[in-house]
Amino acid sequence: MITSVLFLFVSVADILGTWQLKSKDADGKTIQSAITFRKDAGQLKAVIKADGKSIEANRIKQEADKAIFEIQWEDDLIAIELTPNGQDKISGLWRSGDDSGPIEGTRAASLAGLWKLTATRPNGSTTKVDLDVKAEGEKLVPSLRTPEGMQIPLDKIAIADSTMSFDILAPQATIKVQLKLEGSAVKGTWTTPDGNSGPLEGVR
Repeated sequence: MITSVLFLFVSVADILGTWQLKSKDADGKTIQSAITFRKDAGQLKAVIKADGKSIEANRIKQEADKAIFEIQWEDDLIAIELTPNGQDKISGLWRSGDDSGPIEGTRAASLAGLWKLTATRPNGSTTKVDLDVKAEGEKLVPSLRTPEGMQIPLDKIAIADSTMSFDILAPQATIKVQLKLEGSAVKGTWTTPDGNSGPLEGVR
């Protein structure tokens, strides 16, 4: 039996999250799979799901702008190269012996990623903050900071499917935030204890 090893070469920038992949095998049959990248205790990890199987990647390492790892996959030695194209697309090529084929993919709907939020006040003025939602194990963990990098404390964080809510512990008051994933953006509202509120929008 030949041990199958699946190698992937991917840019680690903005790679966290789940990607839906589509490729064609040597016979031209379309193969659908999904790969999820996450950070666990500061280490990059990945899981591939295909044909009802879920396999954890082993020996992941990062070299320059690439992540390299291997996966046991049946009896074939398959080499794969993937490159993110912007925030929401990924493409590459698989090789096995003399056979090869293209791979294309899109980012699965997920709140994970770095969001550039814009909050609009009732008078029309705006405030910009960065919402960084990281995958840690099976959880999503958000953090908020100003464009200058100052961390803003959060409380009462709740994440379910495509929605998120949390309290911003601002010096003057606690601001309640609700967000929902809508396509490639997040939209929602902010509300203060005295009833002021306004829209929030964010893009990656």
